[in-house]
Amino acid sequence: MSILGTETVDAVNFRTGTIPHVSLRGYVLKADQVVKQGEALKLNAGKLEKLSATTDTIFTISAEACDSTGADKKIVCDFKGSYFESAITFASGTFADFKEQLDVAGKFLLEKGA
Repeated sequence: MSILGTETVDAVNFRTGTIPHVSLRGYVLKADQVVKQGEALKLNAGKLEKLSATTDTIFTISAEACDSTGADKKIVCDFKGSYFESAITFASGTFADFKEQLDVAGKFLLEKGA
């Protein structure tokens, strides 16, 4: 794993910059997953994958779009940071389904805007 930069607000209205973010490269996205930047992901058997139910536990937020069609692929993920609520997406469920989980985790600060 490697820790990447700590820039603040980005050009695509993803991160707000209220608190520094921590991004890591080295986690593997399970084969045959297509994720967007800002998509909440779970950890299953050591690999990241899209949420499949509102009972899933969010492990990280993708810092980049990634297509692992055909094979596992390394992905850059955020493990701490502040984001616009509208920038976070879920393959299963809605923001309302996961808001409490994100608040309790204490590692993701979500803000209105963008």
